[in-house]
Amino acid sequence: MSEIAAYSSPFGDILVEVDTSSAVGQARVARRPGDLAVDAGRSFDTAVDAVRPAAASIVEKLMSLPRPPDEASVQFGLKLSLNAGAIIASSSAEGNFTVTLTWRRVTASESGDD
Repeated sequence: MSEIAAYSSPFGDILVEVDTSSAVGQARVARRPGDLAVDAGRSFDTAVDAVRPAAASIVEKLMSLPRPPDEASVQFGLKLSLNAGAIIASSSAEGNFTVTLTWRRVTASESGDD
């Protein structure tokens, strides 16, 4: 079952559809007359902080390559859960991360070698 959860943020509440089939201890709060949402019980920033270790680990590993890329892009989906906060979403593809690394070829004139 999914519900609308309200996550607080410095910019106002953020409403997110979440799976509540395994959620416990949820409290309903009225957003507008006739509107009900599940109070997430945490801020949006706190929920998203749960994926920071994964993002930091990927960045650290990519930048510690023998020749680090000039650019790195990592994509992954987030799923918000009332119990767990933000988690890395499963995907129908083989993996949950898409990593793009770019190296620029340096010419002799750009490197300062004559």
